[in-house]
Amino acid sequence: MIQFKFDKGRLKIGKHSLSNLAIAEALAAGTFLVLTIILGWSGWKDLRTYYAWNGALRDYSSNLNPSSDLEVAIANRPEFLAAHLLRAKVAMDAGDYPRAQQEYETVMKLDPANEAAVVGQGVLSVKMYDKTKQEPNLAAAKASFSQASGNADAKVGLGHILLRQGELNGAYQMFEGALATDPPASIDGMSDLYIGMGAIAIRRKNPAVAREYFERAQFLTPGWDRGYANAAYLMAQQMAETPVMDREKFKASSRMWTDFATLIGNRYAVNKDARPYYKDAILTYLDAYACLALRSLDGGSATSNLAYVRGLDRENKRPTLNYIATLTQVIYNKTLTFDEQRLFLSDLGSVTENAFTLHKDLSSREQAVLYQVLACRYSIDRSDLGKAERLADSAKEQYLKGGEDTHLLAMIERVSGTAIWKAHMFETDPAKKLAMGDRALKAFKESLKAEPDQPDLQAWMKRVENGGN
Repeated sequence: MIQFKFDKGRLKIGKHSLSNLAIAEALAAGTFLVLTIILGWSGWKDLRTYYAWNGALRDYSSNLNPSSDLEVAIANRPEFLAAHLLRAKVAMDAGDYPRAQQEYETVMKLDPANEAAVVGQGVLSVKMYDKTKQEPNLAAAKASFSQASGNADAKVGLGHILLRQGELNGAYQMFEGALATDPPASIDGMSDLYIGMGAIAIRRKNPAVAREYFERAQFLTPGWDRGYANAAYLMAQQMAETPVMDREKFKASSRMWTDFATLIGNRYAVNKDARPYYKDAILTYLDAYACLALRSLDGGSATSNLAYVRGLDRENKRPTLNYIATLTQVIYNKTLTFDEQRLFLSDLGSVTENAFTLHKDLSSREQAVLYQVLACRYSIDRSDLGKAERLADSAKEQYLKGGEDTHLLAMIERVSGTAIWKAHMFETDPAKKLAMGDRALKAFKESLKAEPDQPDLQAWMKRVENGGN
């Protein structure tokens, strides 16, 4: 058995002995070995963190998912603030707001004065407000941005809050302040700023300026969705405000619109995470395209675009209602031939009847409008005047459930009177003919009572009262 003992300042190990100096050297060597292992492992972790972080930045800048490299970076250095901030941004872009909030809170625990996290929490609150329309979220956003009020990105955020509150002048001044701030806003912040300036220009009826700002946003971040989506909204608004064009001019211009729709559609197909945002933009755009096509009497383009809209979102009733409203105006176009009017009337009937089947969330007022439209359809072509009268009765029934709208009531009574009067013209029984005439005149009087400013109906009533027809 090996024995250890000290003898005259020397350590004896069995038959061998070591001086104090030798012992010290051995201990130093052991300590150095331990430190080398520890520091070497720390250096290895730093090296892994460096490469993982660079990989994450590379993937993120290429519109790829940096999650795998981010996890490696944070696993090696849990205190790495920039990695947590990027993970919060990725989560927020993907709509995972709870995860984004958790990451910002982690950064704030590590660095309570971190402006990037404060601003990020403000942006997150704005996004939550846009999704829920709950005012506390907007108040939380304002509080966050106010904590970093000297920060350019925070000023952009405050501008967007004012924009959502309808304070255009205040929003514009805040965006101007952000532009004058040093250091400037981040790339995302500048893109948001240009989007905000474009939105202000739209509300001020200046589409040329709006387009310029949206194009700046697209230039800054070519892969960013909001620049293209807002351009789609702008194009849709311009279409809605475009005067009626003849068919040839419409066809000549439709190539440009079709190319733009293809561009937006391709981005919708590629950017899966952004589909909810693009979907709304595409629906708005195609809805406007269909209505402009109708006003320009290109029924084929109108029908195909409405079908595309329904394919994207069958539950969205707004495009259908807009289409019906536009079609109701088109059927009275005096340049239509008899056959063309019948085609548009047929389209009006089928689209309106399908609306009841497709959209179960129609309000009482919306149902009243649709019944009134259907009554017009059957009254104009006289294909079923009895049905037209019944539809007008259904319209009035729904109207009474939906509140005050004197114009709608006037139109319901008018189409009811028109259907009854036309039927009375074909009635051969004198007693029935007289009764139907009285009912029609009563309906016309109710229409004028609801809306007196109907000069054509007033003139017709005077002729009838004077024995005319």
